[in-house]
Amino acid sequence: MIFLRFFLSLVTPCFIGWTAVTLLPRRSASFSNIEKASLSFGLGWGILTLEMFYASLLKLPWSPFLLLLPWFVPFLFSLRKREKKIGGIPSDQKIPLNSLERNLLLFLLFLFLYTVIEGLTFPLTHYDLWDAWSIWGQKAKAFALRRSVDLSFFTDPSRFYAHQEYPLLLPLSESWIYLTLGKIDEQTVKLLFPLFTLSFLVLFWGSFRREKSRQTSLLLVTLLATLPILLEYTLRAYAEIPLTLYYTLSTLYLYFWCKEGKGTDLWIGVLFSAFSAWTKNEGGALFAVNAVIFGATRFLTSSSPVRRKILEGGILLLPLLLLLPWWLFLKKLGISSSEFFPQLKGAVLSTNFSRLPIVLKTFFWKLLDIQRWNFLWVGFFLFGAVSWRELFSFPKASLTVALLCHLLLYLFIYVIHPLDVLWAMNVDDSFNRILLHAAPLAFFLLGSSLENLDTFLKAVYTGTRT
Repeated sequence: MIFLRFFLSLVTPCFIGWTAVTLLPRRSASFSNIEKASLSFGLGWGILTLEMFYASLLKLPWSPFLLLLPWFVPFLFSLRKREKKIGGIPSDQKIPLNSLERNLLLFLLFLFLYTVIEGLTFPLTHYDLWDAWSIWGQKAKAFALRRSVDLSFFTDPSRFYAHQEYPLLLPLSESWIYLTLGKIDEQTVKLLFPLFTLSFLVLFWGSFRREKSRQTSLLLVTLLATLPILLEYTLRAYAEIPLTLYYTLSTLYLYFWCKEGKGTDLWIGVLFSAFSAWTKNEGGALFAVNAVIFGATRFLTSSSPVRRKILEGGILLLPLLLLLPWWLFLKKLGISSSEFFPQLKGAVLSTNFSRLPIVLKTFFWKLLDIQRWNFLWVGFFLFGAVSWRELFSFPKASLTVALLCHLLLYLFIYVIHPLDVLWAMNVDDSFNRILLHAAPLAFFLLGSSLENLDTFLKAVYTGTRT
């Protein structure tokens, strides 16, 4: 019964997300049903949790009817809307799977079931779950018990350890599940994280599918799924997994928007950018970097009229509007939205500049940790050294620059960090944690550049057409 209630908790966000997907611009890429389901999952949780926060500000109850009310008319409208396909992802869904694809899918199913079973049995008292319990779990339980974003939680100095300034997508998602379950169940709520990972892998496959054959895309995604650190953080129930989904896919959809000019890619990229900032504070900084890089790339390379470019620039800034109530909420309570803002001073920078060699050394050794990353980072930088011209040619240049800026941003954060740098870089292995956000982009650049992989797999598995 408890698992049935858990899956019932997914109905509301998935309904909202599916309706949002159907309302995307008609001139869209062709998404498969499994991609639409994964998009619905990601969009739904982002939209639902924002609605829950807005409702709390207006002192409205968290009832399914009230939260679904704005979506009834759009849903009826979406039933009449027909998608107009103009290319995009090759449609080969009717082609039978070959033996390689079947085996890869079975292996991915095994990994998914492993994370589900292990997550349900992983002890809540384990040290690795400290952040999941103290930061996200405490908020989720407090909000669920009050059926609102509890103001007293943010004004109670004894709750400082829970990082009151952290955004609320994850704790509100867990609160919604608790409300549907009818009780606080910290073990069952962890089922949410394998689903986030699964949705991420499906959408990542869809991104590869726009540049590679079906079986090549599936092989590459399977290789990514075997990264030990991805499995580790799926089990830890940290916000790193939702942030990896939202940030990685927002970056890739904005990249495809610059490359192909489709409005659907822009809207998904913008919404996922907002949700990455709604998941963790660093998501906001990464959104700012992406907005500058991809906005400038689109403005300089597009042949669209200036009026359309200005409109697209306005859409690109939509996350600022969506998250403005949250930032005003924190400001009213006197809570800084980031512990790093006070560090942005000339005196701090000059004093902490001596940290740079330590930061770079630690960064280098973390990248070489094959027990966490396999050979991803080694392969990426070796490939970059040999084929740097390809990585810095249009359209991949924008994606490469975004990845490098991501890494430089995190290096800068450790330089200005208010805590001792060696402690900050190693506590809970935080450096590996933030590298997880960048790893899929490095993998995408590497995998999409393997020009002969499609040909090789087609030669080995001649029964597959692409």
